[in-house]
Amino acid sequence: THTGNRDLPTDGFDGLASVSVQPGPLARGLGRLASGPQDSALLVRADGALLARSDGWAAPAHVDPAVRAALAGQAGATLMDGRTMLDGQRHIAHFRQIEGWPVYAVVVRPHAAINAAWRTTVAGQLAIGVPALAILLATALAVRRAQQRLAEAKLALEGRVQARTAELAASEARLSEALEAGRVFAFTYEPGTDAVTRSVHAAAILGLPRDRATRDRGSAYLAAVLPDDRPAMDAALAGLSPAAPRYTVRYRWRRPDGRILWLQDAGSASFRRDGSLLRLASLVRDVTTEAEAEQALRENEVRLRAAAEGAGLGTYEIDFARNTIWCDARAAEIWGGSVPAGCWVRLCLLYTSPSPRDRQKS
Repeated sequence: THTGNRDLPTDGFDGLASVSVQPGPLARGLGRLASGPQDSALLVRADGALLARSDGWAAPAHVDPAVRAALAGQAGATLMDGRTMLDGQRHIAHFRQIEGWPVYAVVVRPHAAINAAWRTTVAGQLAIGVPALAILLATALAVRRAQQRLAEAKLALEGRVQARTAELAASEARLSEALEAGRVFAFTYEPGTDAVTRSVHAAAILGLPRDRATRDRGSAYLAAVLPDDRPAMDAALAGLSPAAPRYTVRYRWRRPDGRILWLQDAGSASFRRDGSLLRLASLVRDVTTEAEAEQALRENEVRLRAAAEGAGLGTYEIDFARNTIWCDARAAEIWGGSVPAGCWVRLCLLYTSPSPRDRQKS
């Protein structure tokens, strides 16, 4: 119907709309919307009249005054906790107005169903979570113990490394002192690159600057070997092989200041799989003092021999521990040939000379 009010907009509605519902089919439709048998879905009019319920209850009724008070002025959604007059049980109700209509859709779930669902959910989570937590704790403890053992092992290893480092440092210091006291230096030589690496002790022995003494060329070192001693050195190096990798050679070496050194070189060679020379490693000792003493001794022996020959003297040696005697040709001649010259013989032969007079002279 139209009232003819002039203050309404042109497309405004001025009348009354009446909607009729069948509670039974509507209840079945609401039942399909309910999430479970414990839930109830309702349609409630704004004045509190119950229009339909999903469990099929269709008798005319009104909701609780508390519900009507909650609905008053609520255009959106709201929650309510309380007891209903329908079954007297505590429920949680959720209200939402259907847009454009003075009707509310209501979903009600009993407290008991909520608590049961909570217990079921929590029980399932606990059934998984408690063992998982126990496993996690056990794993964390095992990892913690492993980390502690690893930290202890690390500390022990660091202690051993520090002790070993200190031992090596002390050993190197002792070795350095021994090399310096013995006038010895170590060196390596790589024929492929002609590179020579020497210990710092070589500087004082060879009279070279420290940088050149520790890093040098093999060709430069060999150039300072006296020409008369090169054949012996070349022969010693040429005789090296995988089956005979060790060598010893003595040679003279000229320092930059012109001084001549006698050096004793004792080392070993490393070879590649094809048998070619890879590296030489050696200890070189300054034997100049010994060599000069030996040379002086030889010269003294020559002079003594010349003096003995000029005076017609003979020489002999007696080893009382072995009861033996050695004499030269002149002594053997003086003794009348009773003792052979140039070899060790029993001392008793000295007393088998031809006559007592000759024995007395001897």
